[in-house]
Amino acid sequence: MLCERFGMTALWKRSNPSDAILLCAATLGVAYLCVAAFAMGLPGTVIDWTTARRALPDAATHHTIDDVARRAMPPAGNVIVNLPELARTKDVEPEAVLRFYARATYTLWPRRMYPAAPGAVVITGNDLAATSPPSDPRWLADHDVHAAVRIGPGPTSVQRTPIPPAK
Repeated sequence: MLCERFGMTALWKRSNPSDAILLCAATLGVAYLCVAAFAMGLPGTVIDWTTARRALPDAATHHTIDDVARRAMPPAGNVIVNLPELARTKDVEPEAVLRFYARATYTLWPRRMYPAAPGAVVITGNDLAATSPPSDPRWLADHDVHAAVRIGPGPTSVQRTPIPPAK
């Protein structure tokens, strides 16, 4: 046989009936995923990992976030920002504030925007709402923080207050 000529043993000689069943089940599973992907329009769908809902990237929203984040920054250094307070504001969705923070972090790199105290773990918008910005003067100096920023609901409400250097 051809298989034996190349040093291989024919699989059917030593296979178990359960192997054939598992192979059929795996094949059907892959076929279902292919049909679902094309019939349901899944390619190109972005799912927000924090809410498990469909979240389409919105270029206009990203441009607004980029603009607000850049306006919040002083000419040099980093900032602390009141995003936890904003996430706790009535009629503001905490996940939207988290989305702002994630996009602003990307936009501002290598500079930083610090919304949470050192050691805080922020995964969801509610995690962000449960914390507060860092306030230790030594920590702020060590992290080159030059201003405290207050961002309100709306693209035009950005207030920056300089933080004097620590002595």
